[in-house]
This record gives sequence, C-alpha cells and structure tokens, in this order.
Amino acid sequence: MRFTILVIAFIFLFLSNLSAFLLSYKLSTNNIYRLKVYTKQDIYIDGLFFRTVEAMSKITLQPYAYREIEGRNYVVFKYLFYYMNRTQKDIEYKLSKVEEVDVIVGPDGDMKVLKDSYLPPRRGIPSFNNSSVAKGSKWQAVGEDVFTEKDEIVKVRSVVNYYVDDVIMKEGKNFVVFNADYNFFFNNPNGKYIKDIKLSSSTKYNWNVVEGIFSEYREIFDITKTYLPGYVYNSTRHQGSSVGIMEIIPINIAKQYKLAREIEKISSEVSVSPPENNEVKINMSDILFDLGSYTIKPNYRKMLENLANVLKNYTEIDILVEGHTDDVGTREFNLVLSENRAKSVANVLIQSGIRPDKVSYRGYGPDKPILPNISDENRAKNRRVEIKLIWGK
Repeated sequence: MRFTILVIAFIFLFLSNLSAFLLSYKLSTNNIYRLKVYTKQDIYIDGLFFRTVEAMSKITLQPYAYREIEGRNYVVFKYLFYYMNRTQKDIEYKLSKVEEVDVIVGPDGDMKVLKDSYLPPRRGIPSFNNSSVAKGSKWQAVGEDVFTEKDEIVKVRSVVNYYVDDVIMKEGKNFVVFNADYNFFFNNPNGKYIKDIKLSSSTKYNWNVVEGIFSEYREIFDITKTYLPGYVYNSTRHQGSSVGIMEIIPINIAKQYKLAREIEKISSEVSVSPPENNEVKINMSDILFDLGSYTIKPNYRKMLENLANVLKNYTEIDILVEGHTDDVGTREFNLVLSENRAKSVANVLIQSGIRPDKVSYRGYGPDKPILPNISDENRAKNRRVEIKLIWGK
C-alpha cells in the first residue's frame, strides 16, 4: 500500500513538471488588484556612496471596462500610484506622491496608456507570446522602461528575456515561476540632462494561472545614469532590490457600508461619509488638538484606539491620514502643523495594532479648504483631520 502511494505521488510530480500553461492577464471588473512594492536601494553620486533609501509604493489596478481594438480584447483599468517613504526604520510612512492614469492591457501584456504619462513602469508588466509554457520554457518580448530627471522623460525599448524556473501548486492553485531579465545600454541622442543609461534587472515572478496575475515578484536592479556636461553631477547609480506583493480584493459595497455604520457608533463628534469610489472618509474637526498643538488630547486618544479596533477587522482597507489647517498664520507653519497632526493620528493607529504598512499620512496645510476662509465658523471646519479608508487602493 505504501509503495502504491509513493508511485502515485511520483507520477503526479512527474506530470506536474510536464504541465503546460497559457500565461495571460485575466483582470476582472469585480476585483481591485493592490500591489505593495517595498524597495531598498543604495544611491551613489559620482561614484561615492550618498545614502540608502527605503520606500513603499502602493499601486492599484482597478479594472472598470472591456474594450475591443482591432479584433483584440483589452481590459481598461485605472492605475493609481501612491509613493511613500520614511527617514527611519519602523516609523510611519509619509505619503509624498499620488498619481493616476487610465491604461488598457491585452491578455499577453500589450499595454497602452490613455494619456501621456511615464506611468506605469513597463518593467513591472511582463509580456507573453500566446503559447503554452512549461518548466524550462524560454521566450522574448519587447519591453519598455521609463526614466525621469526633472522634467525630462526618457523611454527605452529593449528585448526582455524570459525563462520558466518551475511550475508549482500552492493552496490548490497552479503557479508558474519565471524570470524576466532586462539588460541594456542606451545612448540618449536628444538628451536634455541624461547622456546615457545602463540597466541590469532580473525579476522573478510567481504567476497565478487561475487569476491571471502575479502573486508576488522579487527584483534585483542596478541602474546608472550619466549626465551631459553642466549638470549638477556627472552620474548616479541606484543598486537595490524590490519585493512586490499582490492582493486580489473583491469589491464589496455592502461591507463598505457596514464599515461606515460601525465607525459612526464610535463617537457623535465624528462624521463619516457614505462609501464613494471604494473609499470611506472620516472627518474629525480640530477636536483632537489644542490650538497650535499636534499632541492628541487624552480623551480623544481613546476614541482613536476604538477606531483602530474596528479597522483591524477589515483587512481590505488601507488608511491614509490627512491633516488640514485654516489660512491663519504662514503657509509654512501650517504645512508643518498639519503634517505633524496627521502623523500623530497615524502613530496612535499603529500603536493600537494597525499594521504599519497599511497606514500613511500627509499634511496639506491650508491648501485644501472645504469652505472659503472668510469667517471663524468656516475656518473652524477647515481645521480638521481626515482619515481615508481606501478599499483595495
């Protein structure tokens, strides 16, 4: 009996290694696809070490339509890009960039951006050749990378080499493990600042065959840019690695309303907006702080702890804390104050058990008033902290 089981297991393993799969994108309008990318890189300027940077990007692919172009089927999706960094390990992520662009992608990775944009980076979008692959399969495709320097945007097309390492089964689903290797030297003939670019990148993907999207990837990269005479420096070099984790989050409007109702019960001094565009917004006026302070009042700290206890039950959401002020005082003072207030709230949520990678903060000072700053009443409403609960973004 034991021998029979071993034979069956061997046959299953043998057949699994012979399995062939057609790799293709199968993005569904019923889901939001959230990719979190953690990057750590060493930066060199003119050959000398400058600093190490840790950052996190949250990238959302939100399919919303299907389109046929020249007989081929494409998915149309919003590509939302949130870039966060932090100056020290294990502190809150500060949101520094938000961008959005509409993109269409075909089943083989053929991608078109619906407006002029350097996003998304094509190096993170693998391409296929409409043929089945198995362990040991190889193919090539044309890839594109985009580099920026101030207002200069340089697009580089190159040949990408793909190789299938393995075919595995995890949690009842088949995954194809493959590498994508970029290597090129590009001379920029019409450069404004950039003279040439040298890139070496190797990325390993775990491709979910059923869902038609990768579940994770790991990249090692080495990028050197040389600049034209008269620029601030002669060259920069970025060496590092990135890890990307993909979450597939079903859109659930009923659960979003349930979340809003639970938050409303926490305090009558907090207003909660109905879900809109997969986002729930909590508005807290300046009740949390004394005038000019970013220290949270003790009686409101408990309210934030109760909020965190609710949010722990909703793994689909990410949390963005935004600080806002009125126009009294200098803009510089208000920007710092609003940022520190947002950071204080984010810190309490993290201390109350919310994972740090789910929380980020940003201060806008007086730049985003909800009412004109023409009366004391309006200014009081503009002094606020908003917490955005973002479903899958």
